[in-house]
Amino acid sequence: MTGLDALHLDGRTVRLCLQGGPIGAVDPVDGSATGVVLPLPLDPHVDLDKTHVIDRCAPAAPGQFAAMAGDIPRWAQDDVRHRMTLALEDAWANSVRALRSHIDWGVGDAPLTARHGMAGQVLSGHASSLSIRAEAGVRRMLDAAARAGFALTVMPTTNGYLQDNHPGRPPRLQEALAAAMEVLLGADNVRDPFFPFGSYDPLDSHRQAVLTAQLDPAKTVPIMTTAPALVLTMCLTPGRTAAGEPADFSVIAANDWPDAISPPSAARQIYRAGQPDKRKPA
Repeated sequence: MTGLDALHLDGRTVRLCLQGGPIGAVDPVDGSATGVVLPLPLDPHVDLDKTHVIDRCAPAAPGQFAAMAGDIPRWAQDDVRHRMTLALEDAWANSVRALRSHIDWGVGDAPLTARHGMAGQVLSGHASSLSIRAEAGVRRMLDAAARAGFALTVMPTTNGYLQDNHPGRPPRLQEALAAAMEVLLGADNVRDPFFPFGSYDPLDSHRQAVLTAQLDPAKTVPIMTTAPALVLTMCLTPGRTAAGEPADFSVIAANDWPDAISPPSAARQIYRAGQPDKRKPA
């Protein structure tokens, strides 16, 4: 059994005992932490079909749709495979354990979700129309969506780049969390006309969300770990760091969560099945 000492986990300093693939024990220890534990995250909303095309179809804003339409004839099998491979390698190196290339749903479908017994099975992306609705209407809609078992994926990098940034404007992340909705984080567009920058790094998406929506970084870790695992049921494990759970996590070089997200890119070591992954984030 091997051990990792002085780690910050759920507000405590602990020692992780690794017993091959699973975690053998999580023991509290005295002193300050030198690393922050992050269960390997999931990304519930990416656009793998459009990824990595920005170098050949940069738009003249706001011509993103026209730029994409002009590039689609190039999407031969080898081209798509090459671009998706770049994306998947990037995601793996950034500690992602699963991702989903999406279909968008609108928040206005909440009544249909409840009527047809689909609670927990509908995931909305963006929900950008919330930005143009009256405050009272937004609150009623979010409450109805939460009661219907609706989940919401927000994409802080793409939305922040494309949309206004006035107080109380999209993605209304704090309001959705306050309504007790299941909220997830996604990278969405990467290196395409809709967002010509970025990478498939959930930790970066989390940092962007914390900064733009003024969130508590420690309390919102589940939106990139356990929440997508619960909503998408893509993995058999819920993404927790506890005795008996798979030893799949990252150790970020930081004392706590505010320290972890303060630099643009904190150093981290990824563990899969209890073994260090030697590949570095892109």
